[in-house]
Amino acid sequence: MNIISIKKITLCDIYVVLFALYEYAAVYINTSIASLGTYFPMMFIGIFSLYQVALNKKKHGYIKVLMVFIVFLSIYGVIHWLGGETLVGRIKPTSFLFGNFMSLAPVLVFYLGTLKGKVDEKRMLIYLIVFVILSILRYRYNYVKHDMELEEGFSNVGFTNNAAYFFVSLLPFVFIFDKKPIVQYGILLLCVYFVMNGLKRGAIFTTIAFFVVFVLYTLKKEGFKRSKTKHFLSIIFLFLSFYAVYYLIQNFWLNNDFFYYRLYNTEEGNMSGRDYIYSVLWNHFLNDDNLFHLIFGLGAEGTIRVVGIHAHNDWLELLIDCGIVGVVIYLSYFVMFVKECVRYKNINPEVYVVISCGVILFMESLFSMSYMNMYLGISVALGYGLATCQQKNKYSLQ
Repeated sequence: MNIISIKKITLCDIYVVLFALYEYAAVYINTSIASLGTYFPMMFIGIFSLYQVALNKKKHGYIKVLMVFIVFLSIYGVIHWLGGETLVGRIKPTSFLFGNFMSLAPVLVFYLGTLKGKVDEKRMLIYLIVFVILSILRYRYNYVKHDMELEEGFSNVGFTNNAAYFFVSLLPFVFIFDKKPIVQYGILLLCVYFVMNGLKRGAIFTTIAFFVVFVLYTLKKEGFKRSKTKHFLSIIFLFLSFYAVYYLIQNFWLNNDFFYYRLYNTEEGNMSGRDYIYSVLWNHFLNDDNLFHLIFGLGAEGTIRVVGIHAHNDWLELLIDCGIVGVVIYLSYFVMFVKECVRYKNINPEVYVVISCGVILFMESLFSMSYMNMYLGISVALGYGLATCQQKNKYSLQ
C-alpha cells in the first residue's frame, strides 16, 4: 500500500483536513472564530453532497432513509432556530439544526466520494491515521483538563473519559484492512485499550457487541475462499488479541479501585442518573394529553425543556422532540441497515463494515447519543462500506 502514490486532492480529503483543524481549534485554540473557520466549509460540503446524492437515481434504501431523516430533523431545527429560544445550559437555537446535520451528512460526503472513485483503501488508511491521532489528542486533553467525570476518594486514578467513544467509532476500519492482519489487529488492540481505559460502560458494552461480529467474521473467513495459511494466521492473531486484552485487564484494570467501583455500580443497576431522566421523560409522554405532541413531539430540544438535559437515549429523545413520527423514521433507519446488510451479504469483507457500523450505532442509541453525535470516523467507514458494497454488487450482477 503506497501512500506516497496518492497525489490528487479530493473533496473528501479537504473535509478530513477541515475536521482535523476544527478538532485542533476546539482543543488547543478554543475560540469560536477559529472553529467557525472550518465548521462552515464542512457544512457547505455536506449540503453540496446532500444535493448531489439526491440527484443520484441509483441510491439504495439506507441512503434514502438517511436523507429523509436529515431533512426531517433539519425542519425541526429550522423551526427552533427561527424561534430564537435559548434553553437551559445556554444551548444555542442553532445547536439542534447544525449539530444533527453535521453528525449525519458526512456519511453522504464519503458515500458519494467512494462512488466517484475518490476514496479507496489507501486514502482510508490515511484517514484512519488522522482519526487515531485526533482521538488520542482528545483523550489526553480530557485527561489533562479534567474534562471528564471525576470520582474522588480512590487510592488510584479514576475517571470516565468520553473520548472512549471516538475509538469505538474507529472499530469498523478493522474490516477494511482485512488483507493486512498486522494493521487490522493493531487497530483493534489500540481501540480496545483506549475504550477499556476510558471506563465508559456504554463504550465497553458496544465494543463487546462489535467483538461478537468480529469473531463471527473471523470464524467464517475460510468460506471466503481464503488460503488455509491466511485463515490460520487470522485465528492466531485473534487468540493473541484476546490474550492481550486479558493481560491488560488482569494487570491494570483489576488493580484499579475505580474499575471496581464502576463494576459494582453496573451490578447494582446504577445508571448514572439515566433511570431518573428516563422516568421523567417517559411519564411526561404518557401524561401529555396533547395529540399533536404525541404525534410530532415538543419540537427541537424538547427533552431540555422537560428535564433540563438530553435523554441519553435516542429513542426517548426522538419520542419527546419529534413524537411518534420521529421514532418511526428512526426505526426505518435501522430496518434499512438490516436490509442493506442482507442485500450485500456476499460482499465480504465490506458488508461487515456496514454491519459493524449498524451494531455500534444501534448500541449507542440505547444509552448514549448516536444520530446526534456521530464521530467522523464511523461516518467515513459507513459511507465507504455502503458505496463499495453497492459497486461490487453491481459488478457481480453483470
